[in-house]
Amino acid sequence: MAKEKTEHPTTIHEAVAEGLAKIAPVVRDRVVDTMVQRQVVKAGDAIVACMDKLNQLERDARKLVPDIVTYDEKGEPQSNGYSKARIEERKKVSDQIAKLTKAIEAAVQDKPDYGPVFQAAGGS
Repeated sequence: MAKEKTEHPTTIHEAVAEGLAKIAPVVRDRVVDTMVQRQVVKAGDAIVACMDKLNQLERDARKLVPDIVTYDEKGEPQSNGYSKARIEERKKVSDQIAKLTKAIEAAVQDKPDYGPVFQAAGGS
């Protein structure tokens, strides 16, 4: 009965090279998983930061009430209005709310675009 000849690496370097060749797919998969997980964390943190900013802006918007009140002869309030500065402030907050809302919506689509939330959250 003839023995099968198995080839063994002749040097340590060959053995290491052979071992590395065998683990390459495992290493590649691990690198891919790590990079994907980093992106998941980065995108999630950016979306949460935008949600926090959005919530604060909505609270701020509710505080922007009319700052001009007119009264009749008896001292009773007749009408409320906004000064030019208050109108500009309300528009600025409204624009920021719209921008954040659009960024968040873009990030949670089936084909997400994280660029706007990264920019709005102050990161890259």
